[in-house]
Amino acid sequence: MVFLASLRDSLTGRYVHETLTNLLGLEDADRLLCHAHHRVFSEWLCFSLAEQKADLDEFLESERREVSLQECRSLAPPGAREVERQLYLTDLEMVLELIRHQPDNAF
Repeated sequence: MVFLASLRDSLTGRYVHETLTNLLGLEDADRLLCHAHHRVFSEWLCFSLAEQKADLDEFLESERREVSLQECRSLAPPGAREVERQLYLTDLEMVLELIRHQPDNAF
């Protein structure tokens, strides 16, 4: 989800990936990436808290730094419904707290 969110231009709101844009054109590449971002986001929401924590643990391991709830707000796709955003933020806040309070937390 982080990778897909990073492809969204904050000024235009469009998803941009040079190779896909060259192959499909701007509109189709944007539509494809937007759909993929929302699908991955929806799948993450369906994870159990243990699966969400494992996913976030893996991400933090690769980043080697702590991630704030504020930073993660931008990971939700623009087309997400408010109820999805609220569930995402609630789950994420809980998972971040679990990670911060685990004994072997190196972040």
